[in-house]
Amino acid sequence: GKGGGGGGAGGKEQGKAWKTYGDKYSALQITLVDCPGHASLIRTIIGGAQIIDMVLLVVDANKGIQTQTAECIVIAELCCRDLIVALNKVDLFPPGEREGRLKDAERKVRAALRGTRFGGDV
Repeated sequence: GKGGGGGGAGGKEQGKAWKTYGDKYSALQITLVDCPGHASLIRTIIGGAQIIDMVLLVVDANKGIQTQTAECIVIAELCCRDLIVALNKVDLFPPGEREGRLKDAERKVRAALRGTRFGGDV
């Protein structure tokens, strides 16, 4: 590393992800895939399935699990072991309702994942 950070994993200027994975990997590559249509998304993901280690699934908290979301979950089940779910657009909930609606959105996503290989470990 630079500036006396120690050169290895865990140097002062290195991010948390590097500290977490520094012992396992010499480099960490993150690729984000966002495709405009169902067919395009499926082709893109299947084409890269052999290099997918983990899926970060972004779900619109207002709309919940949609067709394209469900397709991504099925593909994730086929090609990786780990799934992280992020609820997006929570800021669109009215401030007085935000906490309750967020908990409801989280409950619905967990319920949808219960029947998958990811179960409740999301």
